[in-house]
Amino acid sequence: MKSFLFIVLQIIGNKKIKKFNRKDGFSLIELVVVVAVLAILSSIAIPAFSDLRKKSMITVAKQNLILILKECYLADLGNGNATFSDINAWNSTNSYGDRSGLGFGGDGFTYDTELSSNEPITSSDSCMSVAAKSNTISGTSFGSLPHFEIKYNASKNSIEKNCQVDSTETFNKGTCNTTNPSGSQW
Repeated sequence: MKSFLFIVLQIIGNKKIKKFNRKDGFSLIELVVVVAVLAILSSIAIPAFSDLRKKSMITVAKQNLILILKECYLADLGNGNATFSDINAWNSTNSYGDRSGLGFGGDGFTYDTELSSNEPITSSDSCMSVAAKSNTISGTSFGSLPHFEIKYNASKNSIEKNCQVDSTETFNKGTCNTTNPSGSQW
């Protein structure tokens, strides 16, 4: 019996010794391979996420324009000849802080009455036409974004969506199809 117990203890002891002698951790080659794989994955993912942010800024601007026009149309039905002071979106500032009126906090756009105007929106302007103008600059990390406009055409009783691309470097020009007829460009 003593010999059996002695043999078992000796086997357990040998396993413990072998366990302590074994080298724990990764080899240098394994670490280099892992770092290389992570570098390749990040080089693919970072540009994709950058484009997603730009696309979301464009989508948010379009959604804001639709929201403003819907709110304005409801105010117009209620009291006729609705102005920006009649809608809830009024009384905010744009991301530059240089205009009173419409602003949605850093979405990359300044809101104006129409594409051809550079005048600040006033509370007495009709809200049946509103434009989102990109305040991003070509050559920056965001690049230049398209400008969008939505307006109610009373003579045709229809909603018109126009857009404008500043240059060939404008991001995602496909969201602004200026070859479409006026009123259906996005």
